[in-house]
Amino acid sequence: MPGVRKNPMNRGKQPTAAELSDKGDERATVAPDPNTPTPDPPSPHSNRSDDEDNAGEGPLIREQLRKTPSKERFIAMAKAYQKTLIDTLTQERDEAIAYRDLAVRERGDFAFRLRNA
Repeated sequence: MPGVRKNPMNRGKQPTAAELSDKGDERATVAPDPNTPTPDPPSPHSNRSDDEDNAGEGPLIREQLRKTPSKERFIAMAKAYQKTLIDTLTQERDEAIAYRDLAVRERGDFAFRLRNA
C-alpha cells in the first residue's frame, strides 16, 4: 500500500492572511491591506532643463582644454615617463640579479663548508 504523500497547497507562495492568537480559542484573521500605497519608481531624468545643463559647461571645457597639454608636450611627457619607468625597472632588475648572485655564492660556500667539515 503506497504511503500518504503530504503536499501543502501553498508551497512556495506567500500567505494571503496571517492568523493571530490572542488567547486560547480566540483567533483573528488579518488580511493584508489592499490600499497600501506603492512608491513611484525613480525618474531616470532630472527635473532640470537642458539649458541649465549646458549653461555651465563652457568654462569647464575651456579650463580642461587649457590644462590639457598639446600633442607635442604630451608626447614629451609620455617619453619622460617611459624613461623614468625603464630606469626604475632596470635598477630593480639589477638589484634582483645581485641578490641572486649573492645567494648562489652563499649556497656554494655553505656546500663547501659542509663537505670539508
